Amino acid sequence: MGWKELPRALQLYIAFLTFAGIAAVVGPISDFQGFTFSVALLVYATMAVLTSRFNVKIPYTEVHFSMDTAFIYGIIMLFGALPAMAVDAFCKFIGTYPHASRRVWYKYPFNIASGLVSVFAAAYVYQFLLPPEPHFHQYILPLLAMTLSYFLVNSWSVAIAISIQTKLNLIKLWIDNFFWTGIGFFVSLSISILLYMLHSAVGMLGVLVSAPILLLVYFSQRVQEKREEEQKEHIDELEMMHMSTLETLSLAIDAKDQTTHGHVHRVTVYVTKLAEIMGVEDPKVLKGLRFAALVHDIGKIAIPDMILSKPGRFTKEEFDRMKIHPIVGAQILKAVSFDFPIADVVLSHHERWDGSGYPHQLKGEQIDRHSRMLAVCDVYDALRSDRPYRSAMNKDKAISILQEERGKGFDPEIVDAFIENLPLLEDAVTEETRRIEELTFSTPSSTDPYAFNAESNAWQLYSHISYSQLEMHLLYDVAQMVSKSMSVEDICASLVTGVAKLIPYNTAVVFLASKLERKLQPVYIESRSPQSFREWSVGFGDGVSGWVAQNGRPMRNVSPDLELGDLEISDQTYLSALSVPIVFDEKPLGVVTLYSEKADFYQDNHQDLLVRLANMITPALVNALKYADSFEDEIIDELTGFGTLRAMRQFFGQNLINREPDKTYTLCLADLRELKKINAKHGHEFGDRVLLEVSRGIESVLRPEDRCFRYGGDEFVIIADGASRRAAQVLIDRIQTAIQRLSIKVPDGLVQPTISLGWASFPEDGITPEELLRVADGHMYKNRLAVHKQASSERKAEG
Repeated sequence: MGWKELPRALQLYIAFLTFAGIAAVVGPISDFQGFTFSVALLVYATMAVLTSRFNVKIPYTEVHFSMDTAFIYGIIMLFGALPAMAVDAFCKFIGTYPHASRRVWYKYPFNIASGLVSVFAAAYVYQFLLPPEPHFHQYILPLLAMTLSYFLVNSWSVAIAISIQTKLNLIKLWIDNFFWTGIGFFVSLSISILLYMLHSAVGMLGVLVSAPILLLVYFSQRVQEKREEEQKEHIDELEMMHMSTLETLSLAIDAKDQTTHGHVHRVTVYVTKLAEIMGVEDPKVLKGLRFAALVHDIGKIAIPDMILSKPGRFTKEEFDRMKIHPIVGAQILKAVSFDFPIADVVLSHHERWDGSGYPHQLKGEQIDRHSRMLAVCDVYDALRSDRPYRSAMNKDKAISILQEERGKGFDPEIVDAFIENLPLLEDAVTEETRRIEELTFSTPSSTDPYAFNAESNAWQLYSHISYSQLEMHLLYDVAQMVSKSMSVEDICASLVTGVAKLIPYNTAVVFLASKLERKLQPVYIESRSPQSFREWSVGFGDGVSGWVAQNGRPMRNVSPDLELGDLEISDQTYLSALSVPIVFDEKPLGVVTLYSEKADFYQDNHQDLLVRLANMITPALVNALKYADSFEDEIIDELTGFGTLRAMRQFFGQNLINREPDKTYTLCLADLRELKKINAKHGHEFGDRVLLEVSRGIESVLRPEDRCFRYGGDEFVIIADGASRRAAQVLIDRIQTAIQRLSIKVPDGLVQPTISLGWASFPEDGITPEELLRVADGHMYKNRLAVHKQASSERKAEG
């Protein structure tokens, strides 16, 4: 962190300490009586500089001390404050050099000034308490005070800087991180006393005697550190094996539980990324939190499968049983030795901020902070995932639930941080999901006995179990289709949706064989550009799908260009295809074809699974096609080609009920007069011919948006969508003209049919179709009477 990025308070503190260090030098310089060269001082200074980067660790503790401190104490006792300050400043410069760059130049004045002030305090206290001609026992208090002063000034000057930067409590920070380091300063005092005594007894020879001892201490320390490192590596290996076993078990549980499939690794990414955003920098803490998230549901091993896999909400008894899983998980994880409270995090991840959670109803800050992070991430991912009793919620709905639970179920600060940084968190999850898919992409079917081996890692195990569970559920769902009444399109959509979970593709097409000609027509398309396939057909024997339909055998990894060459597909290039037939009674019923942008992509197990699925849906598809054929017979009048009464009611229900007032339409009722007389006189064959010609006459004047239905034996209903009364009158005139032009040959001459017409407009004449039919029928009756009166008048005039 550069100088400009430092907090203002820390900049001021460093400046203050620097001036204090300068001031500390001024006093000894003013009292300096002159300098007499001393070989002993040069030797002690050289030893201090050489050992300034030698840190000695007290075995089995975290206490370190620098070996140059002992020589600084010795120089204070033998030569006074100013030489000690000069040597300490040079040592601090040497010690700072490897860790400071031009950007963090301020470390030099801070470290040097901290040392100067510490030496000044130590020297001043020593000289103040030491009698003029001290006896041996009179050295004890000054030496202890010197060491304590050096330790306190040095440690507190650093602790204050850290507290300003991190905003941690100063006293707690000092106790946790500096208190026990005081042992090292007093060990240095013991060494300095030995040096002082040797110097007093034998002069400079004491340095030569002590140097090998110091080297022995240093190299013994290095050997001890090496042993501790080896022991720690061994312990770490055992811990990693233990953790890897638990992680694998947790992933296996997640893969087996279809209600939370993939949940564990998504929550792990959410919570570790959130912790980083909220200021967690310690790698050990992040690593521990990641592991806690991975295994947070490991206690579900104690929950029966019938509860875990239940396709619905839990009963009270079942939910009470589920509540034990944090306790079981924590008990399992207590065996893991780690510098992070993994078991505590897992135990508390279902506690709630308001104290209504489980298992111990902890409240607010009583709940571990990392557990509170995990709880928010856990719930958000659950809301965004499909459940048997509900579909996945969209992002806005999930966020609104988190906001509602802010201060109730969740820590408000964590909820705010999560929502504010949600785009970053979801990007991290997307990237991790992509990475996992790459690791497990080619996982074979559970039917392949050679797919799994002892060298498979945790993610491969996860993928294998997950694949097996998905395959089992998919086969079960497809088997259920046979007993359900589903449309052809719904069956094909369900098949393709299920296939996508296990067999990747870029485009999937389900073809059905045409009854009238040997061609395949797409009935369901899943693609980024479905419009390219809608008007497409494949002849039997043509391309991949046509060959599969004609020969009744599957094909894979054949070039799709054989059948896609003439299609305009701008955004995709397909390099391989997997195609399997749908066969019924040894005849081709259809084909399922998957297209991939990767060459030689599909494996044997992909083909085997798709063949099984195609065979399983065949009975359901046959039933749906038979129903569609019979339904078509019921809604299409065989003689006229118009819709039947059933089709009309269906049209009314779908299009005309609850119609908005501004969407006008006119309903016309047409009655073919004297059809019964024609049937009685000439037979139904000629009556049908007249009816057919009349229907063709009506059809010739209808607009594309108009609909006509055969309402009864001799009546028709015409819906003129969007037509007002005026526009409908034009349509009625056209129908009358078209019918008047008809002349139909019968055995004794020609028949010129006549029709009566009535109409009613929405919303002027009525709101519902039934009201409009009644009004139109009334108008038609009046029209019939008017025509009858006109005919009677003409006959009277002729008579």
